Amino acid sequence: MKNKMTKTIRVICLCLALCLTLSSCSSANAGGNTENLSGSENNTSSEFEGESMGTEIYDDTEVDPDEGGDTEGGNGDDTTDAPQVSDEEKLWADRFIANVSSVLQVRKSPSTDATVVGKMEAGAYGVVVEKGEEWTKIVSGTVEGYVATRYCLFGEDARNKVSELSEKVAVVNGNNLRLRDKASTKGHVMTKLSKGVELKVNTSAKVAEGWVAVYYGKGTYYLSADYVIIKAKEKTALTTAEKKAKDKAEAKEKDKQEDTMVAAKQQIAMDEASDLEFLATIIWCEAGAEPYEAQLAVGACVVNRKEHKDYPNTIKKVILQKSQFSPVGSGWFLKALMRGDASASCYKAAKAALAGEDNTNGCRSFRKASTGRKGVIYGKIVFFSNN
Repeated sequence: MKNKMTKTIRVICLCLALCLTLSSCSSANAGGNTENLSGSENNTSSEFEGESMGTEIYDDTEVDPDEGGDTEGGNGDDTTDAPQVSDEEKLWADRFIANVSSVLQVRKSPSTDATVVGKMEAGAYGVVVEKGEEWTKIVSGTVEGYVATRYCLFGEDARNKVSELSEKVAVVNGNNLRLRDKASTKGHVMTKLSKGVELKVNTSAKVAEGWVAVYYGKGTYYLSADYVIIKAKEKTALTTAEKKAKDKAEAKEKDKQEDTMVAAKQQIAMDEASDLEFLATIIWCEAGAEPYEAQLAVGACVVNRKEHKDYPNTIKKVILQKSQFSPVGSGWFLKALMRGDASASCYKAAKAALAGEDNTNGCRSFRKASTGRKGVIYGKIVFFSNN
């Protein structure tokens, strides 16, 4: 009986202990859930803060690169490492040039049978409208049409080649720049050029350092390289009418330049010629086909004028005096002087006259003997004085 009670008591104790244990575990679980929820809230809060921080960095770098990324590391500016394209490269992106030695024809349609609507000289440029394998549609100047693709260079190739193909011009960069007949300061001054004048460069001429060879009139002359700017002359296509007008204007300007050069050469010849050359030449012009006596008499008349109060006091001035000797007025005298036409007998007569020999007895004028004028006659010329 006693043992039975004891067992019963033990069972009751075990049950109580079990209840207490279960109650304790339940409390522990309830407390643990509270900590985990708190931890979950902390973790959730931390993750949001991280995302929020990340969003702010993203915004600073990508959306507003002037703040944050650009200031700190410059990573926001992707343009710094991008290749830079110059204005000139942009300009030539859709350009082409005529890659020919003479002239490139521009045709109305893409065919060699089509009408020629314009012409492009070597190095002339235009804009590509549509590039084709055989023909390219272009616009150049006032001309629109088609050119053979194989005779063109495009884009960067055109830009690199245009200077080589284009005509070079020297632009005068100062007032009254001297154009000389030699590449030296000892060369004769042929004329003086105003600022801005452009002259075609003679690229084939061999020139001393510091000088530039240019075309002027029908010849090649020289300018100091210090006072000119060399550049490639830009050209575009020309219509037939434009080309004709251009050629006409250039021919007119060339003739004008040549007249200037002729006058300059004549002046140089006159300035540098001696009295002997002057006198021998006027004798040649007035009496070259006459006997020596007539030649000497012409020379004596000139010398006698120089010594007279009514005439200039130098041989050159006497001969060049206006309306006195017809060969001077006609230009024949200067041409003969420049060519050195005077014969040996004319030089002999001139030397004798300058030395004082006079076979006219002081005469100062002459004309054809056929006029009937009285005086000293030699050959077909009569010599006389008005007073």
